[in-house]
Amino acid sequence: MRHLKNIWSFSLPAVLWLDAAAVFAETSFSLGAGLLPDGAGKIMSAASAAAAACIFPFAWKRARERRAIRGRRLSFIKIRELIGLMRSNPAQLWLGTGFEWKAVHTERIMTIERSGLGRRIRNSFGAPYLHGVETDERNIFLPFSHTSGHTLILGTTGAGKTRFFELLITQAIVSGDTVIIIDPKGDRELRDHAREVTELIGEPGRFAFFHPGFPRESFRINPLEDFSRSTEIASRIASLIPAGNNPAFKNYCEEALDLVIEALLASGERPTLKRVRDLIVSEDDRTRLFLDLAERLSLDAHVPLSAPAMQSGQKQSRKAPDISLIFSVIKKNPAFKGLRGREEAINLYSVLTRDPVHFEKMTASLRPVLTILTAGELGGLISPDYSDLSDDREILSLSSASRGGRVLYFGLDSLTDSMASACFGSLLLADLTAIAGEIYNYSGKKPCTISLFVDETAEVINEPFIQLLNKGRGAGIRCFAATQTVHDLEARLGSAAKAGQVLGNLNNIISLRVTDAETQKFFTDTLPEVSVLVPSESESSQTSSESPLTMSGSESTGLQETREPAVPPASLGSLPNFEYYARISGGMLVKGRFPLLAGDGAEKESAGIIKGNNPRPAGDGKEKAR
Repeated sequence: MRHLKNIWSFSLPAVLWLDAAAVFAETSFSLGAGLLPDGAGKIMSAASAAAAACIFPFAWKRARERRAIRGRRLSFIKIRELIGLMRSNPAQLWLGTGFEWKAVHTERIMTIERSGLGRRIRNSFGAPYLHGVETDERNIFLPFSHTSGHTLILGTTGAGKTRFFELLITQAIVSGDTVIIIDPKGDRELRDHAREVTELIGEPGRFAFFHPGFPRESFRINPLEDFSRSTEIASRIASLIPAGNNPAFKNYCEEALDLVIEALLASGERPTLKRVRDLIVSEDDRTRLFLDLAERLSLDAHVPLSAPAMQSGQKQSRKAPDISLIFSVIKKNPAFKGLRGREEAINLYSVLTRDPVHFEKMTASLRPVLTILTAGELGGLISPDYSDLSDDREILSLSSASRGGRVLYFGLDSLTDSMASACFGSLLLADLTAIAGEIYNYSGKKPCTISLFVDETAEVINEPFIQLLNKGRGAGIRCFAATQTVHDLEARLGSAAKAGQVLGNLNNIISLRVTDAETQKFFTDTLPEVSVLVPSESESSQTSSESPLTMSGSESTGLQETREPAVPPASLGSLPNFEYYARISGGMLVKGRFPLLAGDGAEKESAGIIKGNNPRPAGDGKEKAR
């Protein structure tokens, strides 16, 4: 049976070893000085030396354990060293160093906290003994094949989510993946790091940068470029309507979007957000699109459409045509039946004949979204003018990038305009979902693996993202989603059930420090309980009926086996920076820590973090990952 070691017993072997060493030194001196007989002196000296040699391994082990629970120095690893580690361990994702968490580690934590030592060791950055309960660390690897089940990264502000992303992104870039980074805040260090890695491996052309605050440096992209059916575009835009609106309004908006987008595609135009906005907002634009479609149909059917209007005694005018007569000819003339665009023109006419005031009210929730996305510099970036040859900024699509192994960084600038950032991020996820669906349904072979990194996921998540998680595995997409709390997902999606769908599709869960109680409980509920031994005490007393003044009693102590959570939920709120618990590879629980990637000036910049993570003298602050 296991027993719980008192934490103070860690020093006992060291004391015994020092005693033995002192006896050996004293007897050796006495023997040399002639103070002891040769025979007795040699026997005592040999015995003390043997005792010291036997005790030394235990003393050294206890000394390591005692030092470990007080914390380890923050470590660094250079990008070239990380590349070397990848080459020696191909097809595996390196997560840092640590150990597999077992019941004995849970017991050790309980012992430390029960003894009161935990309060002494804890500092402002957390509880270092959470990682120090094990002295033997090893490299932690996650097979790339297991990342296709997607990964959730939990962590409060400042716990190290972005730095952990840097570690994962580096490995994805070096592996040759298409890397898509969606960063709502627009972290400059994360952007520069991705660019630096592509330059280091000699492929700077793979990197492309998007940020509304830097329009001249950014590439342009049309988030409506990729689709299999026109209804996808309509649902993609309708999903941006804020939650809480009456579903009837959203359904009306989606139907109107579908009808105008079908007509736009039938006329041969490429859909952009600006063009869709004009067709929703302006009746004149819808009328002109109807006339363009009618003209195309007239040419295909070899039937002039001006005759009915002339026969009705009205003057034919481009500005004020009799669209009802044109519609009548298109619908009733047999020459138009079967022509591409006829149904679209008829459907668009049904939109034109609706009451304008009613149409405006029903689409009132959609108009602000389209206006936000098409205003200012952002509008020019995500609604590119393909006919403007003077604009030399690159126009990309996610589908072309996925085939070319590009590294795309999207800084959404949420601190400046959170609404536009959330809407555009959601469109990107919906666009990628459409690509996944096309690959999943129609592609005979998978293209380049796509590694998707989404920071602050709750700011951009939408219903298409749930579909992406479902289809991603078959389409070669692996997603790494970071968030602070599970409540953020619920608030964004509007229900706990939808948030549960998202969380249920994220097979690997890595938790850095989290302070929200519900998020802590979510993580620990995914783990099995373990059997641990805890001290138990009992007392009893009794008196005799024959002799009331005679009393007897007993007191006993022992160990009792109980079932406890493998990781106490409160421990997640005490993790130091850059440390984590992770449930990976089919349920294996590991405790890990990761180094910072060292670039130019990284050690100098992080000097304060080193001091905070380890109050003891840190030397030069460097420690290579083993």
